[in-house]
Amino acid sequence: MKNIYNYLKEYGNITFKEKTLNNIDYSIFSLLSYLDFTNLMENETIPLQDALRRFIDNKDKKEYVKNKAFQKDIYDLATKLPKLNRYKDIRISNYVYKLSNNEQFGALTLNIGLGRKIISFEGTDDNLSAWEEDLNFFSVELTPADKDAINYLNKAISIFDKEIIVVGHSKGGRLSVTASMYQSRFKQDKIKKIYSFDGPGILKEYLDDRKYLTIKNKIEHIIPNYSLVGVLLNHDVKDIIVKSFYKDVRAHSIFNWEIEDTNFVEDQLSDLSQKWQKSIEKWLERYSYDERKLITRQIFNIFRDLGYNTLSEVFSMKNILNIILNTRKYDDDTKKVLIDFFAFNLKNIIL
Repeated sequence: MKNIYNYLKEYGNITFKEKTLNNIDYSIFSLLSYLDFTNLMENETIPLQDALRRFIDNKDKKEYVKNKAFQKDIYDLATKLPKLNRYKDIRISNYVYKLSNNEQFGALTLNIGLGRKIISFEGTDDNLSAWEEDLNFFSVELTPADKDAINYLNKAISIFDKEIIVVGHSKGGRLSVTASMYQSRFKQDKIKKIYSFDGPGILKEYLDDRKYLTIKNKIEHIIPNYSLVGVLLNHDVKDIIVKSFYKDVRAHSIFNWEIEDTNFVEDQLSDLSQKWQKSIEKWLERYSYDERKLITRQIFNIFRDLGYNTLSEVFSMKNILNIILNTRKYDDDTKKVLIDFFAFNLKNIIL
């Protein structure tokens, strides 16, 4: 079975002119916004290879990955790309990152020449505040990260640009959609494609909004067959379902998606993901926006009361039982959401 690393080995020295950009390239671009370029670029526009070398020279791998498999893969990706001719002409600019009590947001711009740009929005990192913000997608039209993405994309698209591709993984996929929705028609016309890699959607009531209908046909929503995140909320587009190596939360990582030649291997959505999706849909139908906010707050208060600050801590096997036991003081619906969430991953116990 092959993944992104095999793709880079086979095609990493074949230029875009020799083999045009494809979904796998765009997935790689969506991952680059997870890299921490803070204080490494200033306000420069520099070759991607130079930015990656600065990252490697300034980030201690052991400290950066902190035993997190996804971060390790991101770091390893950064070490491989500078050596490859395929990406040598890309220039990177406008890196931003912010983290507060109610928001996590990151983005960067990749200039690929001839008036073409790729805007990459970062997905959710390991901070609990970031995941709490994600659950607020269920109860508000736009979160703080959505608003920052809208402003970022608005500034990134210039009058001289000929083609814009917007990409993102996880929350970044959601941001690629909402940021594109809220642009002027002039700027929307410059957007050729929007790639959401296992990203959640938008509230159902906004699917018929003109802002969404204008960009709907540009959206490529690619999810693994064991999707946990990408099946949340609504896209109203045909999903491209790809085969993952795992049947749990690890399927969310693009590094664990199977590749053949220059394409992801397609599959069908698992029964587990369908069950999870229907469970969330019923939950949304039952509760108002304010009630959803309250349940979200209760869930994350449980995590924080127990001293957990990251999702990795929440998903530690020794902590899951402790969390479920401590839901007794909350209402039945809060407990059910938590139990369904853990059941998705404990079904095939691997964590």
